[in-house]
Formats: sequence, C-alpha cells, structure tokens
Amino acid sequence: MSFLLDLIKTLTEDELKKLNSMPVKGREEEVLHKTLKYRKEKTDVDVDARIQKELSLTKSHYDKINSVLLRKCYEHFTDGSSEQVLNLIFEKRLMALQVHELKIREKNLLKNGTRQQLNDFYWAYLLKVRSQSVNGFDKKWIISMAHKYLATLPKATLEDEAEVMLMCESTFVFYHAVIGEGPGYEPVFLKLIADWEKKLKGKKYHRANFQLLLSKANYYDYYTSNHAIVDTLEEALREFDLAKEKIPVNQKMYAYSKLAKAYCQCSRFEEAMRTYKECFRLWGEEMRKNHYQMLMYSVVALINREFDEAQNMIEYMMPKLTSSTDIGMKFNTFRNNAILHMHKSEYDEALKHIHSFMQFPRSETDLLGDILNRMIHNVYFVMIGDFETATNLIEKNKKFLRSKGKTILTAEYTPYFNMLRDIIRYKTGIVKLPADFDKKMEPFQQGIMKLYGDLLLKMLQRG
Repeated sequence: MSFLLDLIKTLTEDELKKLNSMPVKGREEEVLHKTLKYRKEKTDVDVDARIQKELSLTKSHYDKINSVLLRKCYEHFTDGSSEQVLNLIFEKRLMALQVHELKIREKNLLKNGTRQQLNDFYWAYLLKVRSQSVNGFDKKWIISMAHKYLATLPKATLEDEAEVMLMCESTFVFYHAVIGEGPGYEPVFLKLIADWEKKLKGKKYHRANFQLLLSKANYYDYYTSNHAIVDTLEEALREFDLAKEKIPVNQKMYAYSKLAKAYCQCSRFEEAMRTYKECFRLWGEEMRKNHYQMLMYSVVALINREFDEAQNMIEYMMPKLTSSTDIGMKFNTFRNNAILHMHKSEYDEALKHIHSFMQFPRSETDLLGDILNRMIHNVYFVMIGDFETATNLIEKNKKFLRSKGKTILTAEYTPYFNMLRDIIRYKTGIVKLPADFDKKMEPFQQGIMKLYGDLLLKMLQRG
C-alpha cells in the first residue's frame, strides 16, 4: 500500500473536503481521484496495482506521482515544516510513514543542514515519542535518535543525558506493560531508576528530575496500584516550574493530564475533573488531538455526572472514529457513549452504540476490552427490564470468564456479573439483596471502576 493511500485512509470527512480543494491536474489529478475512490477497500485488495492498471502507468511512474502527491498533501494540511508534517503523521499514527519521513529528512539535514538543525530535528522527534502507537514501536530506533541528539549538542552534560534517556524510559516502561512484558521488565526498570537516582542525588538538575519523576509515575500507573503516583506527579510539576521554561510546555501538559488521571485512579474524582478542565482550558487544541485524553476526560465527566461535558467530548471524537485505525479507541468511545445514554435513560440511543462495539470481531480487542463490552451489553438488558435475556447473558459471560482461567482480570470482573444476577433477583421479587452486596460493590466505587459501578446504582435507583 502506498504512503499516500495510508494517509488518505486516515483523513476525516472535513479533511477529505479540504483535500478536494488541493490544486492538482493531469496524471496527478487522476491518481488522486482513484485513490480517493478506492480508499475504503479492504486491506487485502491491492489498490495500487488496480490504479496502475486502470491508468496504464508503470510502477515507477505511479510511485513518482504518489510521492509528489504526498508532498502536496503535507503542504496542503500543514505549513510544510518538519515539525508540522511530523505532527500530522504522529497524530494519524502512521508508523511506517513516520519512519520513512524521518529517514528522508535526516538524510537531507545530514547533507545540507547545520549541526543545530540536526539537533533540533532529533529533539522534535524525541518530544513526540510518548504519542507513538504501540503497533510498530521500535525501541532501538528511539534509543539511536536519543544518542544522535546528545551527539549533536555542543557539549552534552549529565543533565542532558539524564533528561533525554529518562524521557525515553518513561515511554519504555509503559510500552513493556502494554505488550505484556511488564513482569520481566520491572526489575530492569527499577535498577535503571535506582542508578539514575544515585547519579542525580543532591543535584539541582530540574530537567532531569522532571523526567525521572515522570518515569516513576508511569511505573506506578502501569505496574502498581500505588497512590504515590499523585505525589510523584505533583513533585514533577514543581520541578517543571523550577526549570524556568527550559522544559517544553507540552511536557507539562503531559504531566498535568496524567495527574488528572491519577486523581481519578485514587478516587479523588472532583480533583480529577477540575484538573482536566484546567488542561483543556490551557491546551485545548493540543489536548483534542490526543484521542486518549478526550476519552479519559469523558470517563471522568461521566463519573462526576457532568453528562453535558462528557457528551461534548464524545461528540467531538465520534466523527474521527471513521478514519481511525485504533480499534481499542473505537471500542472505548462507543462504550462510553452507551454508558452516557443509559445514564440519561435514552436506551434506544444506547443500543445503537452497543451494536457499534459488538459488531467488531472479538479477536480485534484484548481480554479487558472484551469483558467491558460484555458488561455494558449485559447491563443494557437489565436496564430495559428484559431480565430473561440479561440472565442468559450473565451465565454465558460467566462461562466465558471461567474459560480464561484464574487471572487477575477474571477475579476482578466476575463479581460484577454476580451483582447483576443479584439485582435481577431483587427487582423480580425473588429475594432481597445479599447482606454483603454493598461490600461487593466497594471495588466498583473506586477509581475508574466507578464508571461501571454507577450503572449498578442506577438500576437500584441509588445514583
């Protein structure tokens, strides 16, 4: 698949309309028209070969036209600078195209640029590392870029080295957790952090200390349930202020938005809401480019029952899902939208979004996502009073969980289906709620789990 087609497949409807005004003619216009026509074809269809055949183009001629059109797209959607072009590619999560562009631009700078331009280029890339998709993540490439950045500084100091290597490490510790290598990487990470703490002890290296604390915060976030994450992030933000504008402001945005999430994880829901609101007040445009931040803000708004705010976030995201390649983000957004409409007793609308996330093959999501989708699907039938369907689904879903063996996830979420069963028996007058029902509810009133626990309270008219 050509890089042009990769990019066009990710464009929103508004961006596609803007693309139609891009000045092209002749063969370029024909190739662009065909690419737009076939952009929705399945991935196993060789669109490039079809266009070449239909337009009687050789592969080399077709590739050259694609390259020219890709450059024109960059100039049409950005100012053409490396920073803005890379921003666009990172935002679209096009990993292969990202590496392609980085190599081309690095080659040009090595040939024609100055040492400072090269240094700026490497630094601009490293600031984007945290927004990389896990798919196609290349740890060795990132480390090589960090070393190239240090090599192009006039004279790299210990603080420079610590800052850039710890910046990378805060991403690596997240990456290993997400791909299931957390237990194996944890001792490696802890030793590395201990070594850096020893090197930095007593030194007022605020840039380095900021990155050190962010790395520790990511560890607390993805490897533990340690509430020290809040103190760690608050300390990181103090280091940011002490650095006196020597740290790029997008790093503060990252730390501040992570603090909002941490407040939520620690069940400090009102503080989480205030912090997210402040993030969007200060950096609204940048925050909206990050679908994960939009998603987390909608979760916090739902927990705080600020349904209008949650709806604004979700409605902003929904049109972008059609062009997104992030299946997990689609699942999560559709699910949040269903939860929103169930809270508002708009069950027909909720069902539309449930159908949206249930239509995807379960092979396309991870176990946690599958469990959460099943929970919300099951909740819907209890909400509308279809207790027969709900009961059948409970047994089906518990059987599914048993098939996965005894894991942390199955232990955490099996009680939810048991409580659904208890609520059905209570609402149909069979038995009272078990004496320990409120005790079983407690985990679903803590942290992000409250998003799902509040639906149980609504069924009991407690929320």
